[in-house]
Amino acid sequence: EYAKTIQKSKPDSAILLLYDAAKKSIYLDYDAGVAAALANLANRYAIHGRYDIAKVLYKKAYPFATRGFKNDKDLMAMFYTNLSYPYHYLHDLDSMAFWLYKAEKEILGFNPITQQQHGHVASVYNTMAALWADLEDFRTALNYSKKAIAVISQYKKERNMARRISQIYFNAGVFHSRLDAVDSARYYFNIALEIDPGNSSAIATLAELHIDDNRAQKALPM
Repeated sequence: EYAKTIQKSKPDSAILLLYDAAKKSIYLDYDAGVAAALANLANRYAIHGRYDIAKVLYKKAYPFATRGFKNDKDLMAMFYTNLSYPYHYLHDLDSMAFWLYKAEKEILGFNPITQQQHGHVASVYNTMAALWADLEDFRTALNYSKKAIAVISQYKKERNMARRISQIYFNAGVFHSRLDAVDSARYYFNIALEIDPGNSSAIATLAELHIDDNRAQKALPM
């Protein structure tokens, strides 16, 4: 957990801590700990564009994850979702889809109870939405966004979830916009901004819509 808190301010230290956590978990024969440490390491490398290293680390983590998370459907689903990220950045959508469908299969019929579980399920759906957006099927992307919202919306007033949930609403607005449903898009952008007033993407997009409205109003015949 400490590694997560310093990953932005001290990324090198975070990486060293995660390597140490993986080694200690191996020593303790703690499969879930090894999987979590290696997956977090892979995420760090993926963020910095080292997708080759990220894929190797995920491959090493895989057998530990299948053993350590076998009784935790949401954790296994999140592992598969995280595994899809390097392929997203590399625009290898076939490989991305392969792992995401495994993630979706894990949560099929799963009933999330805790805030963390709701967050994990929403992340799977939100990433599925990103996949379909990359495939330019915005209707399917929107359907997955709405699934994510249905799972996570009850936590939109929680400060630790606000930024994440705001982005999911913003994404839904983007998909509505791409489907030429401007009023619906505006509705979701406004909710995104209401949840997180600092959502710069929502601010900029609503400003653009306001400018477009003014232009359209001026273009009307007098």
